[in-house]
Formats: sequence, C-alpha cells, structure tokens
Amino acid sequence: MTQSQEHVDVAAKIRRWCRKENPNITFGFYHDGSTHSLQEMDNDNINLDDMLRCLRGCRVSDVRLENGEWRYRAEGKDKDGRDLVFIVVLYDESEEVKVVTAWAVK
Repeated sequence: MTQSQEHVDVAAKIRRWCRKENPNITFGFYHDGSTHSLQEMDNDNINLDDMLRCLRGCRVSDVRLENGEWRYRAEGKDKDGRDLVFIVVLYDESEEVKVVTAWAVK
C-alpha cells in the first residue's frame, strides 16, 4: 500500500515535532480523572520512550474526521521491534501532538 503525499507530509510533521527536545505531546480523551490513551498504553506495556521512538519514526497510514478533528493513524516500532499504533490529533498553532489512543499490534 502506498502512502498519499498528504500522509507522507503529516508523518514528517509528527516526526519533526516529536524530535524536539521538549515535544508538546498531550494525552486526550479524559475519563474519570485519567486518560484513555494512557490507560491503553499501560494495558499494552507501552512506555513514554516507546511512544517517542514510534512517533519519531512513524508513517501515517490513515486519516479520519471524528468529533470535528482530523485523526491520524501513526504507526511505528518500539526498541524491541514491536509494531505500535497511535491515533493522534495535530494542532499546528502550538505544534502539539495529542495522543487519543494507542495499542501494540498483536
């Protein structure tokens, strides 16, 4: 499957923003004082280093408009070669990457 130019450009933006010394990464979708994304990362034993490694080398395989936001499926690998998926929303004005959910491909 080939990526569209839009996907390539978005992936480059995610990689660039996440390679900053202090990347602006937030975790969305709050439930009961926690976040869905952090709960899902914990469920699949994905730590913050795994997340950064994946996003700093990701490719974008899908884009969808949900709840009024463009959500991108960013895929990559952790240090052990495990395939990871992060659904993210991007905010250009603040160069923010909001992680909506995440999982390890089994």
